[in-house]
Amino acid sequence: MIVLSSNQSHIPKRSANPATLFRTATEYYEKVAEEISDPAAWRSLRLYKTVEQSNDLAFSVINKHTLAVELTGTARHLSMMDGKIYEAATQINDICQLPAGFTARFAWQILGCRQESLMLEFDTDLFVCHCPELVNDAFLAGHLLPSNYEQKPELSYLIRLLARELNSQKRRGRLFADSVIRLLAIEIAHTAWSREPLFGTSNSVVDRKIRFALDYIESHLASEISLDDLIKASSLNATQLIASFKKQVGATPYAHVINRRIQNAVHLLQTTRTAIAEVALEVGFSDQQQMTHAFRRRIGRTPGSFRGKN
Repeated sequence: MIVLSSNQSHIPKRSANPATLFRTATEYYEKVAEEISDPAAWRSLRLYKTVEQSNDLAFSVINKHTLAVELTGTARHLSMMDGKIYEAATQINDICQLPAGFTARFAWQILGCRQESLMLEFDTDLFVCHCPELVNDAFLAGHLLPSNYEQKPELSYLIRLLARELNSQKRRGRLFADSVIRLLAIEIAHTAWSREPLFGTSNSVVDRKIRFALDYIESHLASEISLDDLIKASSLNATQLIASFKKQVGATPYAHVINRRIQNAVHLLQTTRTAIAEVALEVGFSDQQQMTHAFRRRIGRTPGSFRGKN
């Protein structure tokens, strides 16, 4: 289990199973899903009911916008999404929002023997098909707002209502499903999307420019990255870049880069036998000492403590 906290007293014992890495979120859903919606029946989305018995998961990329609804609840949950670290207990009906293109890693202490969730994948065709009156070019250029598990009663209710349609004995039919999907699309558009429908384009331009900066960071993560590099990539000045980056990503550019390097290092340490000093250079730290300092300061552990026993 990945531990992302400096407070060691309440950390559950490490699972005997190593972290499971999936290329995409769909690869995970299809492996552990008990029920999956027919993509031909519901336009622009797929809904999965999953049952997970491991307590440590990692996705190299989230391939579509994803809403995860907690059906079990956990005593303690750790998340790292695009390098940002979260820690909290989760309740039944909590929702986690994962934008397309994010990397993600989850670890949890399971209260029962199985961890059950509903996973909803969608793209912008959801809005085009089911609430076209809300859509314009700026809106379609947006993305799902990232958030850790939290209570969103309207969204969780609609997703759970739609999940009944996965069960042939409880199914109410296509007209009912289409009506729920329309309500769901409207709710996502108004509460979980990065732009308000039909608003001006100024905010969307800033959002897009921050995405350019994020893309630059991902493609140059192992290299030296300067503020000037991000200014050029985003076409924002330094003040705009730092303020907008912190607002939209939840961290400064520097903190985001360090978090992403730590995330990549943890993965390499757990899945390879590459020497720690080489891992440090491979993920973008100047040397092992700098990486160790970053690990201790941000997650309260040394790189060596993540080394698997393979």
